[in-house]
Amino acid sequence: MINSVIFDLSEVLLPGLMGVEHRLAQRIGLPVDTITQALGSRPHYRVGNVLDNLMTGRISYEHCRTAFLRTTGLPESSARLFDEQCRSMWATPYDYTEELVATVAAQGPGVPLVRPL
Repeated sequence: MINSVIFDLSEVLLPGLMGVEHRLAQRIGLPVDTITQALGSRPHYRVGNVLDNLMTGRISYEHCRTAFLRTTGLPESSARLFDEQCRSMWATPYDYTEELVATVAAQGPGVPLVRPL
């Protein structure tokens, strides 16, 4: 029986896409700045860009990937590499994740992880 659900909006329990530009640059051979521009990540992040729209649920991951490939001029065959590198970012939880989840679970269902001030 599921007693609690934890929503991780990225960078809390699991690393998100921050840093994926370095992995992509190494595998694709494009400069990091070109990749951050295409992703819309720092220092090119702006409200309403591709990354913002992905993180706020306005576009799908697939739409984000397609926009990245189109912006960088990479062929559709690069989609698999893009997916592998992005998904690898979620493969390993932070060192504190298991302890944090256990602590929250011990408090019982319905206890928010972040409480209002």
